[in-house]
Amino acid sequence: MNKRYIGALALAPLLIFLFLGGYYLKYLVLVLSLCGMYEFYKTTKECDFNPISIVGYVLCVAYYLPLGQDFNLSNQSFYLIGAIFILMIIPVLNTKYNFIDVSLTIMAYLYVAVFFSFIVLVNGKQYGEFLVWLIFISSWGCDTLAYYFGRYLGKRKISPKVSPKKNPCWIYRRANRKYLRM
Repeated sequence: MNKRYIGALALAPLLIFLFLGGYYLKYLVLVLSLCGMYEFYKTTKECDFNPISIVGYVLCVAYYLPLGQDFNLSNQSFYLIGAIFILMIIPVLNTKYNFIDVSLTIMAYLYVAVFFSFIVLVNGKQYGEFLVWLIFISSWGCDTLAYYFGRYLGKRKISPKVSPKKNPCWIYRRANRKYLRM
């Protein structure tokens, strides 16, 4: 079976949870964030880094618990700064970890968990049940149009070893389409 069909079947519950919203969406996004962080940490471990994954998971869960109810960004900033200070002490106390490992732990938290949380935050705003669809429609549209533009109009490749189907004008087309669509 094609991987795209399997991916579509796996993400079908996301549509149901988007319609339900509230706590259902919050906990689904939490699970997706934890899965994304797991993949991030697994990939970095394959590159001979050693992120402190358990701390990242705890940060993610602690971030999602108050999410949606009186969410205050300044409180979350203090929470993040405190977590960074605590993580910066770990390489000093335990030589198994270094500061790059701490940075990767924080990056996974920010890049995966915090960015995924914007789905819940947008859904909680006024008219959020409609605006949350823009997140998915715009990303789907950008990816689809970039694929077809690159496939039919791209002649020169950016880096054939890394991504054999991408060409230089891909970046410009993707940015321009995004602005035109919005």
